[in-house]
Amino acid sequence: GATDEELTRAVKHSMVIIDAAKHKLDWKKSEVENGIAELHKKYQGKAQGGASTLLSRASSEKWENERQLAKIDENGNLKKAWRPNEDGTLTYMETGRIRMKLQRNKDGSPMIDPETGKKIYKEVPVQQKLAKMSLVEDAHELSSGSPKEELYADFANNYKYLAIQARKEALAMDIPKRNPEAAEAYKDEVKSLDEKLEVALRNAPKERQAQVLANVAMQELFAENPGMDKALIKKEAQLQISKARAKVGAHKKDVLIDITPREWEAIQANAVSPTKLRSILKNADSDKVKKLASPKPNTKNLPPAKVNRIKAMATSGFTLEEIAKALGIPKSTAYYYIKGKEA
Repeated sequence: GATDEELTRAVKHSMVIIDAAKHKLDWKKSEVENGIAELHKKYQGKAQGGASTLLSRASSEKWENERQLAKIDENGNLKKAWRPNEDGTLTYMETGRIRMKLQRNKDGSPMIDPETGKKIYKEVPVQQKLAKMSLVEDAHELSSGSPKEELYADFANNYKYLAIQARKEALAMDIPKRNPEAAEAYKDEVKSLDEKLEVALRNAPKERQAQVLANVAMQELFAENPGMDKALIKKEAQLQISKARAKVGAHKKDVLIDITPREWEAIQANAVSPTKLRSILKNADSDKVKKLASPKPNTKNLPPAKVNRIKAMATSGFTLEEIAKALGIPKSTAYYYIKGKEA
């Protein structure tokens, strides 16, 4: 229901936002000149804008004091915990951590103590960004009451319930202990995993230093280029972490454990203790672990029609790549049926 004049203002501002990073445009000035705050207030209910539906509120973020898992002791007090409650629910408490924040004048310059000549700092709680959906037990609290939002709230609550049940079942799981016989049978793989873990842990401080340097570089980049495009942010973040790792001598292959199929067999056979396994997985390449843990489809049991097509295409001179692409199968499977053996 916006007027042509209002639409023009909104579109003009959107063009500035899109090109702000590339052409170093002053998007804050554009926001003022095009009266965007007025449009926010008129069409979104408040001058600061913000999410107005359950779907957008759910993923919108809110700054809260840093928190950690907790449990209620016998005296009814909160104490630090390392796992969910026995019923699968989560209880949190504030960490109480503080940081020193530099105080600034209205023009952005640091405040200086006239007596000491030093910059003025203030103690503030360490905060973290949390999705609003994670801050409510009932998703209906974020709903405006419309039928569509109520359906989505029911859907979200169902997932919250599933998460509670999953945590409850995880707590009840009997974690298998280290099997000495398996450890002996896979002693070479266990030794290899130990060596990789040692290298990863030794390089962890360098990786943390690289992350700090990369974060500082990104903050400077944001200050110089407000309103950067998300794709550009991702690209620059990868570039900065690569530069930082090279600077401090941290390499991805040294901080991420590459688990081989044979080493995964050793893990599956409980040749590694649960404690050491947690350390290995914490420092492993997550994509590689997911691939190893995922069930492999049985591609060697294709229907006769598909097998006949593979052989016909091979006879007609099609390459393995062309056959595999046409039938949507791995090249090794095509080779298996053409030659009668594994590639």
